[in-house]
Amino acid sequence: MTYPDRMRPLFEEGAEAILGTHNALMDAQSTGTAFADPFAPHLDGAEAIFTRGAVAGDVEGMVAGWNELIAAAGRISGAVVPIAVFLLAPVVNQTELKAAEILAHTVARADE
Repeated sequence: MTYPDRMRPLFEEGAEAILGTHNALMDAQSTGTAFADPFAPHLDGAEAIFTRGAVAGDVEGMVAGWNELIAAAGRISGAVVPIAVFLLAPVVNQTELKAAEILAHTVARADE
């Protein structure tokens, strides 16, 4: 399996999270669930491991659950950041604005 093949599921999750968030924003709905849905299996798994440890009074089990949550957070950023970079590049190329300017404008529009 090549690097792009291994990354494809991650990119698909990222694309689904971005699209779900966009659709939720367009419908004036909460974005939290829309963003998290593609990553739910990873987040639910971390929660289950942590909960089992907590119920059993097993600190090591709780730490394992926390570590799984950190791994899930890494997966989320690893899925979303490359998609965002790919989306940003054409805008930079077509507008000749700097990436920082485009992102600053995007953040300002989000505050509207």
